[in-house]
Amino acid sequence: MQRTEIMMFSGVDELDVVAPFEILVSTGFDVRLVTLEGCASVTGAHGMTLTPGGVVGSRPDLLIAPGGRWASKAPESAWGEVRRGVLPSAIADLHTPRAPASPVYAPGRC
Repeated sequence: MQRTEIMMFSGVDELDVVAPFEILVSTGFDVRLVTLEGCASVTGAHGMTLTPGGVVGSRPDLLIAPGGRWASKAPESAWGEVRRGVLPSAIADLHTPRAPASPVYAPGRC
């Protein structure tokens, strides 16, 4: 994998961003934290401020789509992002057989 990107949004679960980032970077992957549109920072579900390294590229080799506060049904959550449809549509547009998209799933959480 040449370029891995982890997509962030307001209300993202911080662990769903930080854990894959730490594991992939420690094994030699080139990983960037990105957003769909440019912004200075993202506030996670539990208040952590995350700093993106830029916007999502045109064709990352791997795009990781974290979750966050789905059960809350809050506008600032993964549920809110799905309801708006912009982020899922952008992920679908980026998908090619060469660039898989990977959701982060935590068993036992909604």
